[in-house]
Amino acid sequence: ADEALLQGRDFGLEITQSGYRFVEYDPYLEQWFEITDDAILRPRTLPQDVRFELFIEDRRVLLNDQPAALDAEREEDSNDRKANYAPHTLILSSGQLSPFKLAMIRDRDRAEQTIEVTPQGTIETNTDNNDAP
Repeated sequence: ADEALLQGRDFGLEITQSGYRFVEYDPYLEQWFEITDDAILRPRTLPQDVRFELFIEDRRVLLNDQPAALDAEREEDSNDRKANYAPHTLILSSGQLSPFKLAMIRDRDRAEQTIEVTPQGTIETNTDNNDAP
């Protein structure tokens, strides 16, 4: 959120079952673009036995195995163009974050660590097990 506020840029966060990526909105092109050249915001992949579960408004979100195609990656005549890309959560240049709860679960022992962003913008973490990923 600090990065978005300081630079006046709008970011999004897309979660997959096995990783995440940050995207940036270009208001001139009205498209989202993956951030690949930033050491902090570059895409990340979880270890093989760890997966994400995402909850928005207390509802579990069905996560894809791979990141969705961005607007610029979709074919012009494809039916996909009708459904514009949107990240799961937003990090706006105003400093506002969209609320969500993200659980990182290790499959072998169900150890779980959660990160929750509240509607007030506070970030809370919780670990169910000392051996959490």
